Amino acid sequence: MSTRDPEWRHLCVEELECRALLSIVPTPLLESLLGSPTCVSGLSVAPHDYDSVEKIVSERLADGSLSQSGAGRIRIGKAWVRPTGEIETEIHVDPWDDSLLGKLDEMGIAIGGLSRSQGVIMAWVPLGKRDVIARFNHVRSLELPEYTHSLIGSVTTAGDAVLRADDARDEFGVTGSGIKVGVIANGAANVDNSMLDDDLPSVTVNANWPGPADDDEGTAMLEIVYDIAPDAQLYFSSGATVAGMIDSVNWMVSQGVDVIVDDIGAYSEPFFEDGSDTIASTVATAIASGVTYVSAAGNDAFNHYQAAYSEGASTSGGNWHNFSGSDNSLLSAVPEGTVEEPTLFHIVLQWSDAFGSSTNNYDLFVYAVDLQGNPTGTPLASSQDVQGTNSDNALEIISLLNMGAATFLAARVKKLTAAASNRQLELFTLNADGVEYPVATDAIIGHHAVDNVIAVGAVSASTPSTIQN
Repeated sequence: MSTRDPEWRHLCVEELECRALLSIVPTPLLESLLGSPTCVSGLSVAPHDYDSVEKIVSERLADGSLSQSGAGRIRIGKAWVRPTGEIETEIHVDPWDDSLLGKLDEMGIAIGGLSRSQGVIMAWVPLGKRDVIARFNHVRSLELPEYTHSLIGSVTTAGDAVLRADDARDEFGVTGSGIKVGVIANGAANVDNSMLDDDLPSVTVNANWPGPADDDEGTAMLEIVYDIAPDAQLYFSSGATVAGMIDSVNWMVSQGVDVIVDDIGAYSEPFFEDGSDTIASTVATAIASGVTYVSAAGNDAFNHYQAAYSEGASTSGGNWHNFSGSDNSLLSAVPEGTVEEPTLFHIVLQWSDAFGSSTNNYDLFVYAVDLQGNPTGTPLASSQDVQGTNSDNALEIISLLNMGAATFLAARVKKLTAAASNRQLELFTLNADGVEYPVATDAIIGHHAVDNVIAVGAVSASTPSTIQN
């Protein structure tokens, strides 16, 4: 049994005892929402594959629970789904064929975004239509999108005064005149209303990637830019998916944008390299063309772990990694959720092999914990992709939905086979309230860490010298 920090152990006991007093999401309801649950405490594995999502959507359409949600779109596992049952889907096309857009329109299928250069159409595909679309000429696959994450801070700052932009305008007459500024965020649903209310000037929105209709982070960012540089020409494009993010950066460059600002994180992109055909490589190309690129650094200092593999106790097929001393598990605090608003919790593991050529096999596991914070029972979930064919990504991801009380989970990393080489391990927990052994160093990854990107943190207007975590 590992020895844990007393504060973490106390929190574990407190949360687990509290959870026992709370009502539990009924098993039948969990099954209707997510298929068979991994446990009855409100935690369930979030489905990542299209077939599983279709099955759940079909069940929820049949029992009427999908249409009763009242939201414009609902998160089911990895997917976004409309109350009428359409699943947001990436249709991969090679070679590109514009006639496909007409065929989808004839089927009544809504298009949410497209990239001719990447051969991707983002569409809301109804149940029963996936196989029909898959038979169209030049369609290579239909897949759930690789979504990005908004790096939204906890504090809204009075940026104009803190940055003394108001003083600069008064003293030097700099107002952004002649400068094009582009904002990339999830969505800008009310940008038109902000223009009508004079909170924004005219904004050029990328028609191919306008973003979801229920997200307004981009509108808020545009308004901040407008406050600071009132005469700048403004542009917006959605980076809600990896494909959309790459296309948005390229579109901004094609529009002659001078400054690009984003608040997007992509944790399925490489941590240890820029890679090729990635967001990072696209941003690097934009900078080389003369663009000034500003990106939110994120709030991951307490949700990040990094260390060289340290061989621990043997287990079936390999050895556990020791996160600290002889402790081969990493506690993570999972916020509470409800059936109506579940918390989607991710654990992302990468190691220092080049993407697309990993021959070292590491696996990721998540366990419930006992009152001392130690893993117990069989894993709640695992990610055990096989690396070893020299064409695999050094990546494992687990996603869980929490529809119950706040709790703690333990992550474990296993290195398979003695022949596998030791590598540097890097792990993030997304939508978590911290990990047991946080490593703030090197928590800025992906395109935020590209040379000459200006990665920025958030501060409170009342304490502008203190960067938010």
